[in-house]
Amino acid sequence: MTPIYFPFTYIPRPKAAMLSGILGPVTVLQPVGEDQPAALRQMAADGLIDIRVPYAADQESLRRCLADFKAWGQLHHGAETSLSDFFKSGFSQESFSAQIRTDILKDVEKDAPAPDPLFLARLFLMMAQELDVKQTEISLELASSQSAEKDLFARMTGESDDAGRNADDLLKNDFGAHQTGSRIAAWFRIFETMASEYPLLVTDSRRAMETVLDKITGFEKVRTFEQIPGRLPEAIIPAFVRGLIDLAVTPWETGAGSSVSDQITLPDPGAGASTEKKIRFHLYGLPHVSPADLCRRMSEREVLAKSGSQRPDIGPFNTIMGFIEI
Repeated sequence: MTPIYFPFTYIPRPKAAMLSGILGPVTVLQPVGEDQPAALRQMAADGLIDIRVPYAADQESLRRCLADFKAWGQLHHGAETSLSDFFKSGFSQESFSAQIRTDILKDVEKDAPAPDPLFLARLFLMMAQELDVKQTEISLELASSQSAEKDLFARMTGESDDAGRNADDLLKNDFGAHQTGSRIAAWFRIFETMASEYPLLVTDSRRAMETVLDKITGFEKVRTFEQIPGRLPEAIIPAFVRGLIDLAVTPWETGAGSSVSDQITLPDPGAGASTEKKIRFHLYGLPHVSPADLCRRMSEREVLAKSGSQRPDIGPFNTIMGFIEI
């Protein structure tokens, strides 16, 4: 079992390097099995991430719909509208929902049913991925340009110029601030079929983490690890991750007078370590709710295993979520 990154299908390389330096390679879900961003494939080849594709069907239909959607956006929003602005407005408009069922799916038989929620979730995540890729490219290009300016300034004046952006600023960008609820709903929709394999979910998006905690009752703050080094010794990472995952497969006592934080013993991986870059890792647990149950709760569908009831399936007892704070 490895940690899984949510609620995104793209991760910038600086973030992937940071997470893998603490938790090892993280899994990144993909809405389709083809045409993945080249940067993701390279990160997978370099051992920073693992790529999983829950669903491989309807890929050609999804690509056609995405192309038609962008054409529809240019028609209704103008060619000069930025992808970010279009993303924030287009998916929230009622006219888009109608458009999906008419013009965008024009090649579907007239008597065919409307696309199922899974199809629309994958389409949404494809659009979100394009936005995240472009935002990353812009941020890295700007950082590179400003880094060159700093170097030139230093050579000309003999003084350093610490103002402006650099590549580390990308770590603080919260891509989850755009269409947070829709991202989360779509991501959990495609995650559900493999949820039993990934009881440990991690994110660097404060907005996404806060949204989940607001929507789902029962999460308990397990622990906050202060001052974790930006890169742990390789020998420590497997034991640290194993300890986190053990929290998911160990039954917890709940009820009056019980506290999850009192029932765990996790060593602090940052104890005694020295490095300039430090982060905070907030750990939350959802007792007696498996990741698959959480997916159903996020989509407001029936939860098969209620808190305290006999579980009909085999898998994690609890869901563990971690929030990496830069």
